[in-house]
Amino acid sequence: RLVCWGPWWPSANQMAATVPVNPPTEDTALLEHPKAEEEDPYHNFKHPFDSFVAFWTRINDNFGWTFAMLLASAYVGVKGFVFTMISIGQVPFYKDYLGLPAERYQSLKTVASTPWATKAFIGALSDSLPFFGYHKRYYIITSAIMGTVALIAVGSLPKTAQGEVAAAFFFLVMLFIATTDLLCEGKYAELMREKPKTGADLVSWVWGLVQFGTLLGSAIAGPVSQSGHVPMIFWICVPFALQIIVPLLMGWLPEMKVPEGERHLRTDKFEQQPKLFILGFFVAGGALFLAIVGEAGSSLTQLICSWSVSVIACVLAQLWLPKTLANCNLYMFLAQVLYVQVDGATTYFFIATPEQYPPGPHFSNVYYFTYTALVGAVAGIVGVSLFQSVLSRGRFRTAFWVTTLIQCCAAVFDVILVKRWNVAWGIPDKVFYMFGDAMVGGVLTMLAFMPAVVLTSKVCPKGVESLVYALLAGFQNFGGTVGAYTGAYIIEIAGINTSKVPWNFDNLAMLLVVGHMIIPLLAIPLTFILIPDAKMTEELDVSELSATLVEDKTRVHPVEGTDGPSDKTV
Repeated sequence: RLVCWGPWWPSANQMAATVPVNPPTEDTALLEHPKAEEEDPYHNFKHPFDSFVAFWTRINDNFGWTFAMLLASAYVGVKGFVFTMISIGQVPFYKDYLGLPAERYQSLKTVASTPWATKAFIGALSDSLPFFGYHKRYYIITSAIMGTVALIAVGSLPKTAQGEVAAAFFFLVMLFIATTDLLCEGKYAELMREKPKTGADLVSWVWGLVQFGTLLGSAIAGPVSQSGHVPMIFWICVPFALQIIVPLLMGWLPEMKVPEGERHLRTDKFEQQPKLFILGFFVAGGALFLAIVGEAGSSLTQLICSWSVSVIACVLAQLWLPKTLANCNLYMFLAQVLYVQVDGATTYFFIATPEQYPPGPHFSNVYYFTYTALVGAVAGIVGVSLFQSVLSRGRFRTAFWVTTLIQCCAAVFDVILVKRWNVAWGIPDKVFYMFGDAMVGGVLTMLAFMPAVVLTSKVCPKGVESLVYALLAGFQNFGGTVGAYTGAYIIEIAGINTSKVPWNFDNLAMLLVVGHMIIPLLAIPLTFILIPDAKMTEELDVSELSATLVEDKTRVHPVEGTDGPSDKTV
């Protein structure tokens, strides 16, 4: 157990040495698999305080409070707050500050999100080359410094700046967030595999933290953007980006320090799994290539290049990865591609001024980015709780096809708003959007997202957790990139115009029906073909990949009574 109680403050080496390598014993079975939740799936809602205490006890006893607080720093401050502020801030920055049309905003926003698809390269680098003696700590610290500099730079850009320059700075900020997210994911995926009967506890903790950070970021971004001081959004992010350095320097990330004689580029994992590394590098390189295309190419060029690279990547993954891993990866990639993104058009539709689009709902930045986002964040927390209570002990297939079907049905709210049917029914736009997209949509988004997070954590083989998690997450984000570039092209050919006043959204409802309600349904039959028929509390068989791995000889345990590593290796 990673327990950090007692009269002494443990060193990083001692913390890492206490990470368990054996499955939980029967003595901890009740703690890890609460009987009350099994007998009554709604127990958490009936007894919220008692359920949270039991939940925190399981987190603390199985993973340690210092690691839980490190996750809070990463997922509230960085992935929650900074990511939300950047994601929201790009809309008024491109639309109002730089005056770019919807399809260009969507392309540049996709360029900025490219680092999420390069996780495989980041994971391979951190696994193979220790930085100042650690595989994770100083990579995150360095990326935090780089991200902070980029935040200051983008906050200092004038209104005459090129959108491509801003996208490059946003790229660096997202690289910082993706690096922090990935390396923390790799560690909690490792711990989850060592404690399989904890189910989705750690994932629920992480995404509850993300939703809290999202709540905080949403509360600030809307009023700041409405005031007209859009660059101030990025300046506010600076202290939140830097705070992650503190718990890392305090050693709250359980990680062994590599002995000085072994701090060199390790090629053993590449030699053992060359195809895995090559595939990861291909996905990362393809994503960077698409970022360049997004900066300079047309929508059609972006579409052709993104689909070409993705087809090659999927074929290589099916040929080189073990069957279970390859099928799960393909499903989660296709699920992202099939949900065609047209958020550039929908966002511009909702916040268009009366002069830009007279029939529109004319939401203010405060309402759209803050009020509805606050409700959406709370709804997201409800979604995490609902997943933890109802779906987290069930089967992967059920979770995927049910949430996909519900998410497709929920897209009808956007269609009704775009067609203005709610106005004909006498329902105000703000009321309909709040209870539809913000509330119901927030719950369903998290319900649809959580199974993929749990599945990704479960199929990571021991020894290359960071790399495999990075590869799978990179594929998923690469799928989102393909869906976004596809959406940008469709927005353009559909005749949606946000360059000349008045704007034209005549075909937006059709795009929503096709891209959010019909095409995503193709993922449902794929669920029964590609997703394993297993419960989320079961350990998936990834022995095809694990069996070829050699035990990591750099992991050492400290001699009893000392803080440093012994001369013996494991």
